[in-house]
Amino acid sequence: MADIQTQTVTFPGEQVTLTGFLARPATPPAGGAPAVVIIHEWWGLNDHMKDIARRFAAEGFVALAVDCYSRLGHKVTTDAT
Repeated sequence: MADIQTQTVTFPGEQVTLTGFLARPATPPAGGAPAVVIIHEWWGLNDHMKDIARRFAAEGFVALAVDCYSRLGHKVTTDAT
């Protein structure tokens, strides 16, 4: 995988702070990099969604995987029932 940087990011709001997982090329291309926003399925922001963000970053994108459940305490489920 190409050289990438990852980090957890926060977005403070009036009543809650949302979080996300940011992956980007370690050395952005001249003129900047294209960006994508990744919205997880109902499972939550799990390792699979973070891996998708890493793969986009390896291809030269800035990828933000938003944790839509962060207002609920970062809920991740593994049970479909």
